[in-house]
Amino acid sequence: AKPAWGARKTDFFTASLGLKMTRHELLRRKLRRPLPMRGIEMRICAAVLLVLLFGVVGSVSYRDWQYFERSGSLVIVVGVGLTWRDFVNLLGKVEEFYQTEYVRLLADFDARRPAGIIAGAMHDGKRDEIDNVRSNGEELIRMLKQRLRTTEAVIVCLGTVVWGYGSIIGNALWSFI
Repeated sequence: AKPAWGARKTDFFTASLGLKMTRHELLRRKLRRPLPMRGIEMRICAAVLLVLLFGVVGSVSYRDWQYFERSGSLVIVVGVGLTWRDFVNLLGKVEEFYQTEYVRLLADFDARRPAGIIAGAMHDGKRDEIDNVRSNGEELIRMLKQRLRTTEAVIVCLGTVVWGYGSIIGNALWSFI
């Protein structure tokens, strides 16, 4: 059975310190790491690294660093393709869908508010928990959007540097003369 969204979960680092973190806190920590997360980020990084690797292999086999430079232009194509797919806008549509669902479900929840003082207070406490989960979700989506924009920018900048200065970088590391 999967733990609930707000349930406490530990990883090696937090367990070694004797701390417990919610799943939200763990995901927020993962989003702040510079390493690529699984899924689309790993595929993008693998594509960029493969293109650069083929450029280096081609340059070494032909003893000319222009092939490494050309791989930089292909990295830019990957970055432009990523920007064109507009994953950030797609995340915005997902966020909008969940916002409308949240408003609808909260209206249904409020319509069933009990009349008693104690039951009403318990209901209001549950409503506050729901609002907290919603705000946590909004924060995570904002962080994911920022992460995707940063990935797009880094890929395009890396491709530009390799395309413009690939032979200089290659000759500085390993000259074929």
